[in-house]
Amino acid sequence: MTEFTASDDAEPQTLASLDQRPTAQPKSGRALAALALLIALLAAAGAGYALWQWWQAEREAAANDWQGTLAAALDETAQARTAADSARAELQRALGELRERDSEVAQLLAESTRQREALAAALASQAGAAKTAPGTWRVAEAEYLLRIANHRLLMERDASGARHLLQLADDILREAEDFAYHDVRALLAEEITTLAQFTDADVQGVFLRLEAIKGSLGQLPLRLPEYIAATGSNTNEQTDAASSPPAPPAEPTSMWAALAQRLTGLVRFRQHQEDARRPLLPPKQADYLHMNLRLALDRAQLAALRHDAEVFRVSLTEASEWLATFVDARGPAATNMAAELNDLLQTNLAGELPDISRSLARLRQLRTQTAVADAAE
Repeated sequence: MTEFTASDDAEPQTLASLDQRPTAQPKSGRALAALALLIALLAAAGAGYALWQWWQAEREAAANDWQGTLAAALDETAQARTAADSARAELQRALGELRERDSEVAQLLAESTRQREALAAALASQAGAAKTAPGTWRVAEAEYLLRIANHRLLMERDASGARHLLQLADDILREAEDFAYHDVRALLAEEITTLAQFTDADVQGVFLRLEAIKGSLGQLPLRLPEYIAATGSNTNEQTDAASSPPAPPAEPTSMWAALAQRLTGLVRFRQHQEDARRPLLPPKQADYLHMNLRLALDRAQLAALRHDAEVFRVSLTEASEWLATFVDARGPAATNMAAELNDLLQTNLAGELPDISRSLARLRQLRTQTAVADAAE
């Protein structure tokens, strides 16, 4: 009984031990689950840390980009501010110049106003003087005509126009009926007579005649080669040789002497002591001759307009010498041109102008004396 009981008791222990083994396996599973969870947490923490680092890097990059953009914007703002400051300074300078110009214009306006007032006062005083002296304006007009007449004669050598102006001034003084200007009218009579007797060169006619000569330059024939008969002692020798019988030629003593005698008979040398012979002008250089003649005539025209007698004479003399040297003088065009140039050389461009300034000086003197007398009164 006891053994059975003991065996019964042992069997439950065995069953108990058998029941306790399955309970040990879940504990190890929980450990593995806890370990896996820990590993998962660590992996999640590592991934989160890596994500946090990436986010920090992106944030820093965004911050750097924003700082660069902000710096660029600040630079642009500074440049815009600098440009605005320079534009403002330029505008201030322009405004200052405008103010200065406005002040200058105001000064000019004030000056013109003062001058206008002074002119009005002078005109008023002259009008009052004209009421007391009716011939004052006529005398001033006569003086103006005399000044224009002197300018017309000296600058333009227009004796006819100057004489007409002097006549007009004399008519004005005659209508004034003031005996104080008797001396002026006497001088005017002398000057009008002098201008009537004065004859100046017809500059316009001289200019047109030279222009006509330039138009006929293309008709000039060049000098051609020609035979010129011997003159003087050579002619006498030839005449004596023709009247006397020819002497028999000397017999050459050798072959060289005969050859030299034959060559000497083929060539003859002549000496021209009176007139030097110039080479003929080639036909291709005829244009240069015409050009030089045209330039000489142009200089003569300009000298005629300036009344420069020396340049006028030198230019026409040069043209005449070229005609005599290079042009065939037997043609009618060359003969007429040479005669025309010789006739133009007789033109007197340096004629002395008469003096018509005495009447003007006397009139000014009388007007000054009249003004001093009126001021004294």
